[in-house]
Amino acid sequence: MAKQQLSLLLASLLAFAAADDATSFLAMPPTDLAADLMALKAQAAKAKAAPGLAPGLAGDLAALLAQKGATESAAETAVAVPAEAAAAAESPLHTVRLVKQYVPIERNGSVIAYKTAYFGKIQVGSPEPQDFTVVFDTGSAHLVVPNSACTRETCLKHNRYNETLSMSSVPIEHDGTRLPRGSVSQHSVSITFGTGKVSGTFVRDTACLEGGRAGQAGPACAEVNMVVANDMSDQPFSLFHFDGILGLGLEALSLGPGFSFFGQMAQALPVQQFSVFLARTDQGKSSISFGGHEESKAASGFSWVPVAKPELGYWQVQIHAVRVGDTVLEECADGGCRAILDTGTSLLGAPRQAIKTLHSLLSRNVLVAPKGIGQGEGFVAQEEADEALARDCRMQEGLKLTFDLGPTVPGIVLDAEDYFRPKPFNMTVPEAENPEAWKLTCRSLLLPLDLQAPLGPKTFILGEPVLRKYYTIYDWASRRVGFAQADHSQDEEVDGASAIGTPEAGRLAWQSERRKEGSLVAGVDRSRFASELHWAPVAKPQHGHWQLAVRSIRVGNETVDLCDAGDCTAIADTGTSLIGVPKAFVQKMHWLLARRVEDEKVDPTEHFDCRGQPGPDIVFDLGDGLELTVGAEEYSRPAALRVITNATGEEELICRASLLPVEEIPSLGSKAWILGEPVLRKYYSAYDWKNQRIGFAEAVQPPAAAQGEKPRHRVIGAPSEEVPAPTVVYI
Repeated sequence: MAKQQLSLLLASLLAFAAADDATSFLAMPPTDLAADLMALKAQAAKAKAAPGLAPGLAGDLAALLAQKGATESAAETAVAVPAEAAAAAESPLHTVRLVKQYVPIERNGSVIAYKTAYFGKIQVGSPEPQDFTVVFDTGSAHLVVPNSACTRETCLKHNRYNETLSMSSVPIEHDGTRLPRGSVSQHSVSITFGTGKVSGTFVRDTACLEGGRAGQAGPACAEVNMVVANDMSDQPFSLFHFDGILGLGLEALSLGPGFSFFGQMAQALPVQQFSVFLARTDQGKSSISFGGHEESKAASGFSWVPVAKPELGYWQVQIHAVRVGDTVLEECADGGCRAILDTGTSLLGAPRQAIKTLHSLLSRNVLVAPKGIGQGEGFVAQEEADEALARDCRMQEGLKLTFDLGPTVPGIVLDAEDYFRPKPFNMTVPEAENPEAWKLTCRSLLLPLDLQAPLGPKTFILGEPVLRKYYTIYDWASRRVGFAQADHSQDEEVDGASAIGTPEAGRLAWQSERRKEGSLVAGVDRSRFASELHWAPVAKPQHGHWQLAVRSIRVGNETVDLCDAGDCTAIADTGTSLIGVPKAFVQKMHWLLARRVEDEKVDPTEHFDCRGQPGPDIVFDLGDGLELTVGAEEYSRPAALRVITNATGEEELICRASLLPVEEIPSLGSKAWILGEPVLRKYYSAYDWKNQRIGFAEAVQPPAAAQGEKPRHRVIGAPSEEVPAPTVVYI
């Protein structure tokens, strides 16, 4: 049988996008080519209503989901339970120390942020165990370690698993079927995480937590089906010290029960729970405990919340509302949002449709005036700003961010110190009273998400900012999550490294650019834009263009497939009057934007202005919540196309877009777009030479000059305001 590729990423289920400074190991439900039922069980909440399923397969799927009904109905309501009641009978508790690693993210020679990850030690094989470090990840469900057969540079940086050195190893197929020793599985698997990808084959062996040993009594070891990676992406595996991933998601997220390490381990545990504690400081001891929790780590009683949709395999909970201060987030006002607890994600993930609102509500601005200049209302003196902000934004006041988990339990509440990025963002903002003043903006640690049904779209990810403030318990048997305020008062200072690559104090704190000669641009005219400037870094500045990386492009609700891989770029060009589209795609783009004039009252022979005809928006997604939206009014040609069918004499009007075919340029590639006049007329743009970035904000058009008033600018050769007659085409 030819080797087949099993994909753990269902593209229709999750298109996960990560920010530059995010680390995420959120994985997708598996697709097993040998078992269609397993492929579909994570896609449908109601099998009988699932479109396109064969009747027999739909029935099998319905039966599978019916088996889970008792678990779901038994956990319909959330209840608050004191810590004493949450603690079960005596259980062997096995705790693994976690090390935090920082990886700097640089732009233009300056560190702008850090990726982070927590990992601990395990051993695999016997009689001589092989040592590995792994991320204990609640957002995935497989144990993945590099294979000794992998010779990629990424694999060579890490400890690799050698099957021939372990007497307890057994080669298996994807379904757990044992194979003769020395043989190789006829299947392979590809696992896509939020910020990385691995592919490999299957082995069954004994895995032990740090301190455990195969063959010895105790619950610290388990026989488990593993994925041994023959290929690992550079991001993030070449950046971090850890060797692999130990997934702790529910069994539905794995290829089968035998692939779940904790599912196998739990069979020997009186208390089938694990708990995660993240220290607030890098000197403290972060840890994960199996078999229960450490009461000393909790500063309050535990509130228990049932897992929502456990058939999807994630530790996710229902969110009844999200509030910033007293403002209720509209996207979750109907109580239909959910949140995934993910120990492998370093930021706070939010649905893309809500990201702008959250950024706006959570950000805090400080206007700063240099020494010797009158401050005026709303400004802070430079000396005061330096003192307050030389440390970091987490010391500033901000609104509370609250996730409401239901009427019977306390919500998850984050303060500014939990959700702010350390380094403020500074921008010149000339004002009449303070022409040399500038603004500092404290921004939140938000990661935009594009999760599709059934997992999304209204789903959050509760990563490190939440897991550091709350001590969390994951109850495998009862399918519920417990939250308690983490007790950081007794964070232990441990021997040896508890963090790797810790930034120097103030490394990401703001420093007054006024003290560096020639470090400021001339500024921006705030009267020309109504919203805040949102900045995007220049991509490939060595090519000399004001060019931006484009994460995706949408026309209405349809994503442009040319840019699916996130490798399109866009050049902001004040010398181009149209929107430039790669030549190979321009015809399809015309079809996507063309629309028929349906109004029967319109005479096709008369002048008709297409700029007033509704049409789909073009949305350029530049990442980090920044989207440029161009409407039909901006991109439409004024004159319609009058199409006459020769055979019938029927006529119709078609509105078209003003598009410019862009030839392939070697240095720019075949996926370069041009943001010309239609975009630059709608958005005020600022070009930051020093930091090599472009800022965009909604433009404020000045009022027309009054009669007798001198025009604000000169127009040469302006056409008549009358819309040209339609161009006639016979078909």
